[in-house]
Amino acid sequence: MKRTFWAATGFTLGFGSSVYLQKRLRRAVERYSPEQVRRGVTDVSRRAATKTRDLISDLREAAQDGSEAMRQTEHDLRSEFVAGREAHRHRPARIRH
Repeated sequence: MKRTFWAATGFTLGFGSSVYLQKRLRRAVERYSPEQVRRGVTDVSRRAATKTRDLISDLREAAQDGSEAMRQTEHDLRSEFVAGREAHRHRPARIRH
């Protein structure tokens, strides 16, 4: 009886695992068939191109914003400098002893 049980168990496990492996192998073959690979590569390359375009656009926009901020800061500093020089011109001279 024990031998029959273990023989049947071994047969069942062997048969079940071979069916499972066949299904997995078929799925892998379908997934990596030339059409699927081509479609996958095309999708990945499109996404990469879109991300690259978006990144370049964001970098350009950031550079423009930085340039505008730099010009505004420079203008503000120059205005303060000129205003400071004007204030010093109109001050009475200090008398040194």
